[in-house]
Amino acid sequence: MNDRFEKVKFLLSEKVTLYPVLTGILFLLNELRNNAKFYAPEENISLILIVLTFTLFIDFLSRKLVKDRIKAALIAVSFISINLFYQDIITVISGRQVLMKLIKLTTSNHPEVIIIPALLIALLTYSYIVLRTNRLLRSLNLYLNVVLIAFVLLEITQSFIIAIPEIKLSDNHPFPVNANLLPEQKPDIYYIILDTYTSSESLKEYWNYDNSRFENSLVQLGFTIAHKSKTDFTSTAYCLASYLNSSSLILDSTKNYNYWNLLQLIRNNRLYDWLNLNKYKCYNFSPFDTFGNKKYYNFLRVHYLGRTSWFINSDKLNHYFRPSSRISQTNLNIFDTLNHLAENIHDKPIFAYAHVMMPHSPYYFDEYGKPNKASSSLTEKQKYLGQLIYINTLTLNSINQILKFSPRKPIIVIQGDHGYRGIKDAAHKILYAIYTPDRIIIPDTINPKNTFKNLIEYINHRN
Repeated sequence: MNDRFEKVKFLLSEKVTLYPVLTGILFLLNELRNNAKFYAPEENISLILIVLTFTLFIDFLSRKLVKDRIKAALIAVSFISINLFYQDIITVISGRQVLMKLIKLTTSNHPEVIIIPALLIALLTYSYIVLRTNRLLRSLNLYLNVVLIAFVLLEITQSFIIAIPEIKLSDNHPFPVNANLLPEQKPDIYYIILDTYTSSESLKEYWNYDNSRFENSLVQLGFTIAHKSKTDFTSTAYCLASYLNSSSLILDSTKNYNYWNLLQLIRNNRLYDWLNLNKYKCYNFSPFDTFGNKKYYNFLRVHYLGRTSWFINSDKLNHYFRPSSRISQTNLNIFDTLNHLAENIHDKPIFAYAHVMMPHSPYYFDEYGKPNKASSSLTEKQKYLGQLIYINTLTLNSINQILKFSPRKPIIVIQGDHGYRGIKDAAHKILYAIYTPDRIIIPDTINPKNTFKNLIEYINHRN
């Protein structure tokens, strides 16, 4: 028995260097365990091929460049780890307040500007030390082989034994179906989310801005406003998962949930089931795949390589060289599309989900719709208010177009998904306004998760 143990120990300390390849396999197993069911089949296949190819190539290249097999493996594993687990590393660094305070002392607003060079310097320094050392590295080689084998076995065990916690809906069947509704009895529905739009009460308190002109214009058009509407969450994905399913989310504060779980709840929401049953034609102008359509914001995507340095930094570079103009133009396109949607002749009732990433940052527009200058001395709060005032104008223009051209009186919901997260008290308070043909009565404190439950009851009983 001791002889066999010694042979294995000798093998793992001097003869084999498994850990570079095992690092890639560990990443794959972890990613597939957590997210495989949320990826398309071709994405899973691409993930496997890309990661394995990258891992094997780096391992092969290091062996060609460095004659010492163990030194080559030690350099390869560091390079592979940094690239594959990049997001995890950034998360750890961001959680260290001392490090983040040091980063904030610089003039950069982007931590990666400091973190990336620091990682590169650390990698080069580490590689130089490994190459120059004359010490025998057999113990370290043994340790890394054993640890990575253990981690891979643990990951495999977790895949078959430990279930991924899932967010549940408290109400899986919130919408009663009235099978007797005729096509002409089904109103067109416009659901307009103005991202990060806080309440007028918050605007008055924290910005000293009176938003009554906008609200009075909505009231004159026939809207009802809930002045004290509040959300349960301050994250867009959590909010929409709740709103589109007209349900509370069952969460356990002791567990970590998967973001893809939220995307599934948005993609396969209960409202879409009701719309399908009632033969609605759905339009999706949002950052999510939902209502049977792909996301409208094609450059805002959660990627199957989203933890890696390649995706994160290429995405940030893309935004750097082609900054907010992309997202600002998309916002304007959504309003332009809404302005013309009601003019078209539809053989079915329509449902349009328009999720405008304003007044959410980036704060590209001032209150007159002119681009903010890069040299502007305005604070984030001031820029937020300017963009909010401009979006009031865009929203009123679109509503007037919808009401003018709709063949039958529509239902229009305008709301923030959540409030302004820069101020704790303003984060849950939102704009909430609703237009119905018969001016529906709503509580002043309505929670937006009840919006469609109330509207569908209204549609069923109205007819």
